[in-house]
Amino acid sequence: WVKPRCMTTWSKFFMELYDPGRWKRKLRMEKKTFFGLCDTLEAEICKQDTKFRRAVPVDVRLGVTLYKLFKNTDYSDLSNKFGIGEATAHDIVVQTTAAIVKCLRYKIRFPKTAAEVRAVAADFQQITKTRLPNVAGAIDCTHFKIIPPVGPNGEGYFDRKQRYSVIL
Repeated sequence: WVKPRCMTTWSKFFMELYDPGRWKRKLRMEKKTFFGLCDTLEAEICKQDTKFRRAVPVDVRLGVTLYKLFKNTDYSDLSNKFGIGEATAHDIVVQTTAAIVKCLRYKIRFPKTAAEVRAVAADFQQITKTRLPNVAGAIDCTHFKIIPPVGPNGEGYFDRKQRYSVIL
């Protein structure tokens, strides 16, 4: 027995994100990057339809996983947003995350030696045009906690996690 679900939520989500700016804000990547990831991961995460149910498509599987990773939402929310069961959402996130690690492990590589760290830090200073010593990079954005600044602009440093920080 399979509980009936409505997959139109993801289709509606796609239609709302037709605008490239909204797409990038919602999924934190360009549309072509998303579909490139779908192509890269397809062999690992594509499932076959059975006589009992249709398989969740690759784009939905990746969308579920990215939404979970970006929003850190619970599986009940994923279930409602994407029209799938909670257990299915959990399985999709686990399987797709494993596929990302397997297929993209050479795309993000962390330095292994002190010399590599120094080289990466030097490159990072060049591309960011900063003079922050010993900073070897940033993924997404990194908040550094600070003492609240005094003066009228202090509230500008108050972040969504209810603390004062600067972003690298």
